[in-house]
Amino acid sequence: MSWTEPVPIGDVKRIGAGFGGTINDVLLLTLTDAVRRFLDANGQAVTAPDIRVVMPVNIRPMERRTEDLGNGFGHVFIELPIGEDDPAERLAILQRRIEVLKKSPEAYVTFGVLTAMGASPAAAQTQLMRLFYNKATAITTNVPGPVEPVRIGGRSITRITFWVPQSADLGLGFSIFSYRGEVQVGITGDANLLPDPDLFASCFQDAFAQLLSNS
Repeated sequence: MSWTEPVPIGDVKRIGAGFGGTINDVLLLTLTDAVRRFLDANGQAVTAPDIRVVMPVNIRPMERRTEDLGNGFGHVFIELPIGEDDPAERLAILQRRIEVLKKSPEAYVTFGVLTAMGASPAAAQTQLMRLFYNKATAITTNVPGPVEPVRIGGRSITRITFWVPQSADLGLGFSIFSYRGEVQVGITGDANLLPDPDLFASCFQDAFAQLLSNS
């Protein structure tokens, strides 16, 4: 378990402006590059063309968020092109895949599937969750937090981070959270897959610095 140093949202937007991408696009690209750097740092060749991650996606309109409690999100699966050596082509592939997802009903379909799971017997839920989440290697989230400082007991909280829950046999989790104009990533992983989460955090920061220097 580890976390990155926070980076300014302004820098994320600056990178995105360079290739017409959103904040989420930039962070997914950074994550892709970080996986490549981590494997290289551990002397492991990139043998797979992609790593598939599952992402929760909010499907509840803003105007309905205060009407009731509970989650209103589906999930989408996206392959990060870690096997592509050319950074420009890696970016192009990722952008094409993100664009397809934006037009897809996948998030709504998975929301229906998860709702059905909740109404199933406990034993069936376990099997269904394994079937659903074992289609990915990792889970990643992008949660927008408060823009203004949060105060507790009269004192301002300087940083907030979290670690995404990992269901079934998902071995890796990347939790992207923004707070007070900065973005920070929480990293968790099975020790067999991620023996040095601090190293991965460094790889993420190096990948982001490289993108920023090229923007």
